[in-house]
Amino acid sequence: MTIIKLTPNWTLYSPPDPNTPGTLKNNNTGRVAAPSDQIKLFSSWKPQPAAQAVRRASGAFASRHSESEMVHIYKFCAAYTSPKKQGHIHIRVEMSQKNAFVKAAQAQGLTLSNWILKTLNQSL
Repeated sequence: MTIIKLTPNWTLYSPPDPNTPGTLKNNNTGRVAAPSDQIKLFSSWKPQPAAQAVRRASGAFASRHSESEMVHIYKFCAAYTSPKKQGHIHIRVEMSQKNAFVKAAQAQGLTLSNWILKTLNQSL
């Protein structure tokens, strides 16, 4: 196991298995964070996914880490996949149309939003 001290409070534990990204642990609280967990690596930073915080800190302090430690850091960061960005659609329709859409959605056991998405996706 490789132990990498990232900050005075946070340590990255990288297991010997090369397919496992490792574990980030807060030494003060004992909290364990996966790459996608929201953390504050430093008190002055905003909460962000652990992988992004580690990437940011390791870039700033890269000279402190050996090449093999950086490999483990990059492996931890690579285990994070950012969520897909979502868009917003807003439409105005006559109330009679909306009521018809709601009834059609209810007949299929769907919410109006899910029914609209299903209907639009079928038209592609």
